[in-house]
Amino acid sequence: MARPTFYKYVDDKKTGQKVQVRMTSREVKAEIMKQNGWTSEQYRKQYDILKNKVRAYESFRRSQGIKEQPQNIVKMLYAEAKAKARYGEEYKPSQKLQQIKKFSAYSITKGRQLAQQEKYQQRESAKYQAYVSKRFEGFIRDNAGAQRIAEAIKNPVMLEKALSDYADKLNIKIAEDTKEASESGIPVNETYGSNDEVDFDISDYLE
Repeated sequence: MARPTFYKYVDDKKTGQKVQVRMTSREVKAEIMKQNGWTSEQYRKQYDILKNKVRAYESFRRSQGIKEQPQNIVKMLYAEAKAKARYGEEYKPSQKLQQIKKFSAYSITKGRQLAQQEKYQQRESAKYQAYVSKRFEGFIRDNAGAQRIAEAIKNPVMLEKALSDYADKLNIKIAEDTKEASESGIPVNETYGSNDEVDFDISDYLE
């Protein structure tokens, strides 16, 4: 997994204009700590908690047939810190991040083992189903093709992928429950785009 690059804008002493410069790892960490009010020890603890939750989330999705690429934890923490800086008390994490944080913070090894256990699968599938239903509520309600997909696919992870792919094919944007969505003018959990139907093969999404 490639290490992400972060940038900041600073005043150029010669031109007086803002220029983009690469941030050091220390600067990125300091920005995350500043926005969250964390000490260095708290940063390490919160990093480990999120990492284990993300890896458990990824393992669960892989166990359901999704080719999941590992997410960079620092990138996630930095994106959240920037959102908090921009929106302050009005900041609200995306539905995806909320779903990730619902996963138990097991170690990666234990998370992979749990992802194969029936009770764990059932519990996480139920939570994931609720997340997908909320995220695509307006799309399923307003689009007949999306309704048929929701009725046919029982695996919530594959259902999410199918609905996302179908929405992309229709050039429909699915608004999540975030400040950014509210500012875009798209009602939360509603859709923006065509509600026409197109041919869509769901055979690859079925168990």
